[in-house]
Amino acid sequence: MPSRLMFNRDACLDLERSLRREWLETNGLGGYATSTSILCHNRKYHSLLCSAVPGLAGRYNLLSKIEFSLINDNREFHLSTNKYPGVFFPTGHKYLVEARFDSHPQWVYQVGDMLWRYEIVMIDGSPSTLMKWTYESGSRPMTLQLRPLLAFRGMHELTKANHDAQVHTHFHKPGWSFSLYSGFPHLFLTSSRKADFHPGPYWNRDLEYIKERSRGYPYQEDLFCPGILETKLKPGQSIFLCASLEAGQNKLQPLWDNEVNRRADQTDILEARSSCFIIQNPKGYRSILAGYPWFDEWGRDALIALPGLTSVVGRHDDAEAILDTYANGRVDGLIPNTLAFGKGESATNSVDASLWFSWALSHCRHWSDQPSRFDRFVSVLDELIACFRSQKGSVSVEENGLVWAGDRTTNLTWMDANVEGIPVTPRYGYAVELNALWIHTLWLRQQLSRRKSSAITRLLKQAQDSFAKLFWNAELGCLYDTLDESGADPAIRPNQLVATSLPSSPLSQTQCQSILKVVTHHLVTPFGLRTLSPQDPRYAASYEGDQTRRDRAYHQGTVWPWLSGIYVDSVLRNSIDKEAAKKRLSKQLSALWTDHLYDGGLGTISEVFSGDLPHMFEGCFAQAWSVAEVIRIRKMLSEEREP
Repeated sequence: MPSRLMFNRDACLDLERSLRREWLETNGLGGYATSTSILCHNRKYHSLLCSAVPGLAGRYNLLSKIEFSLINDNREFHLSTNKYPGVFFPTGHKYLVEARFDSHPQWVYQVGDMLWRYEIVMIDGSPSTLMKWTYESGSRPMTLQLRPLLAFRGMHELTKANHDAQVHTHFHKPGWSFSLYSGFPHLFLTSSRKADFHPGPYWNRDLEYIKERSRGYPYQEDLFCPGILETKLKPGQSIFLCASLEAGQNKLQPLWDNEVNRRADQTDILEARSSCFIIQNPKGYRSILAGYPWFDEWGRDALIALPGLTSVVGRHDDAEAILDTYANGRVDGLIPNTLAFGKGESATNSVDASLWFSWALSHCRHWSDQPSRFDRFVSVLDELIACFRSQKGSVSVEENGLVWAGDRTTNLTWMDANVEGIPVTPRYGYAVELNALWIHTLWLRQQLSRRKSSAITRLLKQAQDSFAKLFWNAELGCLYDTLDESGADPAIRPNQLVATSLPSSPLSQTQCQSILKVVTHHLVTPFGLRTLSPQDPRYAASYEGDQTRRDRAYHQGTVWPWLSGIYVDSVLRNSIDKEAAKKRLSKQLSALWTDHLYDGGLGTISEVFSGDLPHMFEGCFAQAWSVAEVIRIRKMLSEEREP
């Protein structure tokens, strides 16, 4: 993997940038470990073990971190770094000489003539984080002290010192376990070598998470330390420590070797990180997690991300299994917009999740080694079409063949932010991308079925004709974003690209080229597409501040990397000189898969960027559809393959 994922002493001492860089380890079950590049937590989501917990909904931060220090001749060197009110303490990052994040995170500390290496991996398929400390070189034995800091709380929450915590430590051979509160399972800590545990429970108070403060959330937390683990190491020796919800993880060296070897052939950083989002959810189904650290399973996100995370990189079985998960989760014919992670019910609070299913299906067929394996999903399209035509609930197919969805109080498209229950970007009535996807669904149904439906053929033709007539904005040379009973919305948004990117488009090539000219001028940035033209009075230049400010900017100018995928589709489909177009697109968008991979979520791609320069990255630091669509873009630009 690229050496740019290695940072030297100077880079580690630059707190402004090192605290922006975040690493991620995942276990294929939705669990994760993550922190900043210098191991100073600045989010409530940072954790050494965040996992689903049997019997409970959601995911839980169980082990926040492990503080570690070196002791010899009554001198103690603290190698951890924390933020407290007004101060960083301790400042262990000043001992860092290297931090690298290629196959897995590792840090090298120099204390005098001593070199120590600390490494972390999560075990695939297990709620377990495995850590390794190695005394690489030095002149004398040293004592390594480890202080586990426990959270035992929902990942969106914070905890404070309280009298309910159960401070008792349970001893097992060869380790210990803790369960702070009733209803939680035990967290097992297992050591690979003899280590003494010295009970001494206390609350480590007032840790500060500065990223939460900047986002307008509570940002101070107390973490519980049950005591100190202590072992002596000589130069050349290592110790493994496993934190797990599973008892009996005691063969730690083979466990480590198997996990590290599993990653040995991962040479492309972005494709390697793409597997982080593909999970087996708590109900045992193959699925996609929308983003780390805080998103769960979202139907819309999963279906847009599906081709790039699976079929494009050769994971065809995963593609089929995930389509099955969402198809089998239909509620009254509709694809759920959210799957309940663990307990709870799925929700169908959207229109477009169902329509993105046909988009994902067609792209998976396009990239598959056996396209016919996906043809069986035609029955899902039949049920979806019937559901839309039944005119039940908030969606209906009108006499002109187009889909009308919602009212002024609803937000049923992907631009779904609301403040105090009021949609920030109201897009009801005829929405441009919903109808482009509706037309594509009708078209794809006919392509996949051996028995063509004359009724669907007529409906398709009617919808295409109506779309071309209603949505074309001759004054601007592009498409209206929505039409409702009060008229047409001429806002220049990226949603219209769905209509120019698909083989079912009802538009002429001349119209598509005109749309692309407008979109390129107003919306394209090096990191994706703005959600609104800067010339619009509603445009929000930056995505920052508290929840309300961010929600007001979320789809009002904020840049989304995933939109680059349909932009590239559109350009390549409608360009006469495709090779020249590929060179131009690579120049326009390459910052997404070059510089950004090393200055945010390391090796991955953020959820959003601010609309104005310098296009600061924000939101989730690892977003599934961002990663997926950039992978698909790179394949389209490097291979002889039409979109």
